[in-house]
Amino acid sequence: MPDFLIIGAAKAGTTALYHQLGAHPDIFMSQQKEMNFFALENQEIDFKGPGDMSGIHRTSITNIKKYLSFFEGAKYGQVKGEVSPLYLYSDSAATNIHKYAPNIKLVICLRNPIDRAFSSFLHLIRDRREIESDFLTAFSKNQERLDANWAEIWHYSSMGLYADQLERYFSVFDKNQILILVYEKFLNDPQSTLKKICDFLKINSTVEIDFEKKYNKSGYPRFQRIHQMLIRPHFVKNLGKLFLPKGIRTWIRESVINLNLKDKPTLTPEQIQSIYPFFEKDIQRTEVLINTDLSHWKPE
Repeated sequence: MPDFLIIGAAKAGTTALYHQLGAHPDIFMSQQKEMNFFALENQEIDFKGPGDMSGIHRTSITNIKKYLSFFEGAKYGQVKGEVSPLYLYSDSAATNIHKYAPNIKLVICLRNPIDRAFSSFLHLIRDRREIESDFLTAFSKNQERLDANWAEIWHYSSMGLYADQLERYFSVFDKNQILILVYEKFLNDPQSTLKKICDFLKINSTVEIDFEKKYNKSGYPRFQRIHQMLIRPHFVKNLGKLFLPKGIRTWIRESVINLNLKDKPTLTPEQIQSIYPFFEKDIQRTEVLINTDLSHWKPE
């Protein structure tokens, strides 16, 4: 079993953490990100949203033996970890994790829920999956899409209701097993955030990590054909697997994706004011639960 998990939230820097922690010599990160095992164990995966089964759920792991195989390459003394943002949102992941690994350490990174929702929306626009061009319209369809069994990335509003999600974990794990981070602080000071994680995992916190590389950016592709080739199975990528190590392939893929993206749009003050009341009480509850001032999540 892994020694730690980064369990969310989605669109809150988890991809960057996956790559940055994977560069630390004392850490072994599973080769696959978002295995989702503890949320989907023994389930038949059949999400119905546009492109759901060609996205991350194409490679979700539901079998315990296969899941454990992803940690077999760890060297003696390395702490083993994986990243699956679905775990925070999942109804069942907390109890499943506790069943298999009651002493595991958990890292949670929370992001302003309005920005998080908009980032998910832009991600799906980028990948030509979102059928609504207006964010507020798409935001209002949360329950409709949930009822239709669309994958979690489409749940723009409910994924940002953190209080109940946190309480699920606080009810089964000791709080000293859980490290809560705030995405905006991670963005402004990644070095301090990585040191906090290393101290939490009781490993060397002085290792130099590259913070310049950007991962999983949102935006509009200049050339959709190139973008689709990079995010979907393609024979060119399969050829690359024969000649290039995974780390180099990932670097090339992310670099080309980022170069191909135009600047992304931003939320208007009116959009923020329109959505904030939905999250207001949950933000207040979250502040109390994690004993952290989240006033920067509130509109001015």
